Amino acid sequence: DVGTIKIVKELPHKQKEEIILCAAIWVNDNQIYIDQPINLTNGFVISGHRHCCIFEIISKFHIDKKLCKQGFLTSNNRFLDREEAMRLARKMGQVYKETMKDDTLFSEDLY
Repeated sequence: DVGTIKIVKELPHKQKEEIILCAAIWVNDNQIYIDQPINLTNGFVISGHRHCCIFEIISKFHIDKKLCKQGFLTSNNRFLDREEAMRLARKMGQVYKETMKDDTLFSEDLY
């Protein structure tokens, strides 16, 4: 029925365990913002498909790159740096075999 909306309590594809979702850059400007990753007390996060896409946005807003830390967002709304993200991606089987020796995660390792 076109006019009916079905309410679903839990989507069938929802992950129970934390996984890496996408590339992200934390801009630590020491300001407080709402609705940011749960493990950050200040600054804001911009996310995207690849880090280079995010840096394009950052350049348009003239944000100082010295304030930026590259990482990833997780399904539990946490920001992880590249090393923490690689540990989680390995644990969850999200990385390709050829990247297993590296300690730093790149979005190209995921998708």
